[in-house]
Amino acid sequence: MFELKIRDTSCLKNGGVIGIILLKYMRLLHVESMDLHDDQPRGDVTGLLDEFGFSEGLLVESIVTTLKQNKEPHFAPIGVKRVGDRLIIGKLFKNTDTYRNLCSSPQLVINLTDNVLLFYLALFDDVPPEKYTRGGPKTKIPYLREADAIIEADALKFGDRGDFVTVELEVLGILVMRGGPRFLSRCKHAVLESLVHFTRIPIYMREGREATELVELIRHYREFVERNCPEVPYKFIMRDLEGKLTRMRGC
Repeated sequence: MFELKIRDTSCLKNGGVIGIILLKYMRLLHVESMDLHDDQPRGDVTGLLDEFGFSEGLLVESIVTTLKQNKEPHFAPIGVKRVGDRLIIGKLFKNTDTYRNLCSSPQLVINLTDNVLLFYLALFDDVPPEKYTRGGPKTKIPYLREADAIIEADALKFGDRGDFVTVELEVLGILVMRGGPRFLSRCKHAVLESLVHFTRIPIYMREGREATELVELIRHYREFVERNCPEVPYKFIMRDLEGKLTRMRGC
């Protein structure tokens, strides 16, 4: 059964985004717990994702939580694309912890946030325990406390593409912590792009491919951040990433 939960009820005032969702799709609402249970889950998932801003064909950068075999959470930045009432991970490499975790426990939580520091911590699986909860309402998988919203999902189907797989996801529930969209600045974009490029460099090096272009892109973004962005967290992240890059390549 699909489930929508609203954590921050202030977003229901004055016809806010979540208020529109509830007015349009509500069938049975328990005010005391703010739980929404729906008798037609798949159609309503599509409508809810539309209203939430996760439109058809949109690729969203998210932080995905999976469970390790010891039941501890693993966090990783992963892009998720909307296709109809499903979500798709377009490229999940088989040598990653996320892939191994989903093979043994095929459920996950998609944390939606524009907090670039959380992306940085998740990239190195270094999210401190105080940053996440014990578990989501549907999957019992921990999620980030500072996320604006989470989507809990089942991994339905893996498409083998050689070194990586595509993963088709079915939405189980949405938990909204904060109403209204968050807008990304160019500072956040620059850091996020640098993190994406950084993850590709070890793969290039293992395959004997030249990674100079990726390194130059990261350094280009660092120069932009140094000129235009605040110290915390942007310059801190880029300087630390530059140090990791230097140690990785010996340059």
